[in-house]
Amino acid sequence: MKQRIIYGLSMIIIVALTAIVAMITVMGTKNGSSGNFRVYGSGTGTITETIPPPVGVGSTNEVLLYKISFGGRLGLNSRTGWDGNWHIRFQDVSQNELDRTRFQLTEIDNIEFDYNCGKIIYVSGTGKLNKTTGWLIFLELAEQEVGGEDVESIRIQISYPGKDWMYDTATDFDNNLGCPGHTILDSGKIFVKD
Repeated sequence: MKQRIIYGLSMIIIVALTAIVAMITVMGTKNGSSGNFRVYGSGTGTITETIPPPVGVGSTNEVLLYKISFGGRLGLNSRTGWDGNWHIRFQDVSQNELDRTRFQLTEIDNIEFDYNCGKIIYVSGTGKLNKTTGWLIFLELAEQEVGGEDVESIRIQISYPGKDWMYDTATDFDNNLGCPGHTILDSGKIFVKD
């Protein structure tokens, strides 16, 4: 009797797992984790802006002014269209309202490719800042050669309808001469695939 119960339970578990796998295969999964997802841009990184230490302080460490970290993947799901995830942590920027906030991309409106400064993708979409939805974002991710070296750069523009400002990383961070408006990553890696 005990063996029949164990056999019956194991068959139920096998049928349930098979059904779950079939549902995932047919419907896909959200945020770029299904097998029919083509990645166009991905990576993680940090950009910082620093100034030399004040004279006479005794410290030789540069003073951190601004810092943003980010990461995710963006691409095309053959069943659902543009898809992926992208997260940004604004640790400190000139727009104080963004300090110590987290942005999460929730919907991609468009992804475009260009080669005007290496391989570059332009991403437009909407997302949430902390728990507030409806924020608009424009991302530019680039891989290019600057001074004989391969570098990655980013530009982030974020705004909210009804606010009288739009934040742009080009206002806080050194400009990448190889790709105007972009900032070269201080750490991390971005991959752009066409």
